[in-house]
Amino acid sequence: MFRNDTKNQADKLLLDIQLVEVLNKQGIVHFTGSYYLDVMVPLDIDIHVLANDYNRGEYIQSIHAYIEKHENICESFISHKKGFEEFATNLDIAPLGTYVGLGIKYGGKYWKLDIWYYEKGCDPVDSIGMSMKYKKVLDSNPKKRYLITKLKKEVYDFEARKYQSGFSGAIIYDGVLYKGLQYRRRF
Repeated sequence: MFRNDTKNQADKLLLDIQLVEVLNKQGIVHFTGSYYLDVMVPLDIDIHVLANDYNRGEYIQSIHAYIEKHENICESFISHKKGFEEFATNLDIAPLGTYVGLGIKYGGKYWKLDIWYYEKGCDPVDSIGMSMKYKKVLDSNPKKRYLITKLKKEVYDFEARKYQSGFSGAIIYDGVLYKGLQYRRRF
């Protein structure tokens, strides 16, 4: 069975830095994206926290306390109060939320943690649902994990820390899982 070494490193990072324990106090924690799907290439972990009782101030305070306690590994911090309008597919249900981007230096590498905190019952782009849908297909055809990871490595610019123009993880997932694409030039 295919097992991504980057995913193994991410598992160790999450265990060692103990951030999930802090987030669990704020709500229900869900992993999405490439970490959840075991197709990691960029050192990027997407985390969604569905608030027990949405309180942005308390949440940001808990993140700041975490950063102070772990200042030896926390390199950057970005916070945006959002209604998630730019991400929502249905603006009528766009929840109030907060995005936190946390840069972590771990194992000699820079990791980016994207943490989305919002009201329970509101997933602005159905990231959790889409990840579960992708995972179901990948679990039934694990060879696709290798293909997705290979394609992501071809189109990810590691120096700039971003995908080449016209590519994203979701575009690659859809192309491989639902359109049968196997080569970069077909996208």
